[in-house]
Amino acid sequence: MIIAVPNIDANTHHLEAEDPAFYQQHYYLVTIKLLCQLTRAVQQHRGATMAFLGGDYSFMERISQLQLDIPRLIYLIKNQNSDHLIPLRQDIIDSLVTNWDTILIGWKQDQIMHNFEFHGHLVDELKRLIRKCMQDFLASDPTPKITTSFLPILIDGLFDNIEHLAKLRGLSTNAAIVKACGQESHARIAFLLKEIPERQQLLLQSFEELETPFSLQPIRDSIQQHNKPLHRLLLSIQIQILDTPDININGNHLFNIATDIINSRWQALGYCIQQIDNMFFNELLR
Repeated sequence: MIIAVPNIDANTHHLEAEDPAFYQQHYYLVTIKLLCQLTRAVQQHRGATMAFLGGDYSFMERISQLQLDIPRLIYLIKNQNSDHLIPLRQDIIDSLVTNWDTILIGWKQDQIMHNFEFHGHLVDELKRLIRKCMQDFLASDPTPKITTSFLPILIDGLFDNIEHLAKLRGLSTNAAIVKACGQESHARIAFLLKEIPERQQLLLQSFEELETPFSLQPIRDSIQQHNKPLHRLLLSIQIQILDTPDININGNHLFNIATDIINSRWQALGYCIQQIDNMFFNELLR
């Protein structure tokens, strides 16, 4: 009995036409994941260096590890570029390296708010890059299953919620360590304490109204699961930092509680990206 074997070469021309699009989409997704990890590391570096500059030198071990992780992530992002399949231009990579080097070289000599602003500038740049890669990825899909309305909810909603929490972590940890809250820090913390719950409620409503090919219930569950820890954190910062002249809250403990909540938000954002990734690979079998 002779079994007919499909002629792979017969479809080679068609496959070659699809190859660049497939790999381009793959590079976009991997680059987005790496940019998210890099943002997460930069946010932690901001909080840890603000704690160190406040006088808690126990954060140095964490800082040293992050200063190894961040260049490695930038290197991996740079090496996502392959031939003509380039998610990010070389000048954009060079700008990331320059901004990180600026932080790395001078952070021990920085004033607290300068350190805060330098890190925030880099996070803003990373946000723009994540948005661009996601836009380009969606534009490269000939049969999109995710509407463009998903992008602002993911980037301007969930990403911004994470960044607000990360800013609050850095500012409040520093205030707890130095046992003082200057006028500028006080104003920024007060703004974030008001902004975070309001924006989170809008985010949850957006997820309820948005239609996607995958369920967003795990994201809503994750956010709601951390409502009580978040409420306790915000209340503690309000009472023990903003409303008292005698700050007596443990900065390390505050940093760790905030980090647990922030990590859960990053996991939620990662879930969204992973579901998009799954859909992308499932399209190979149709």
